[in-house]
Amino acid sequence: MSEFLGQMMGSVAQILGVAQGAAGGALTPLIAQLENAGLAEKVRSWISHGENLPITPEELEAAFTPEQLDAWAEQAGTTPEALLKVMADALPHVIDHATPEGKLPG
Repeated sequence: MSEFLGQMMGSVAQILGVAQGAAGGALTPLIAQLENAGLAEKVRSWISHGENLPITPEELEAAFTPEQLDAWAEQAGTTPEALLKVMADALPHVIDHATPEGKLPG
């Protein structure tokens, strides 16, 4: 993995508040937002045991507001387009890691 990609994945996890299994308050609203955007099947695959279904940058773009994406991209020091690509790669793994028991934290 390139150093840039590693840094971006770390930034994505930090931005979304789910790094190192410290999900807490940010994970549930994130999951709800993705599910409300029609991505419930994919999200459930990340939480449950088994294969994580992939997600595309375009699907993520439709799930978040432009203001959210702009703010996250600015915080990560990149563009919204680049952030969406990294998020599409990272989110399944980050959420899977934050839900090791196959369910959302209490």
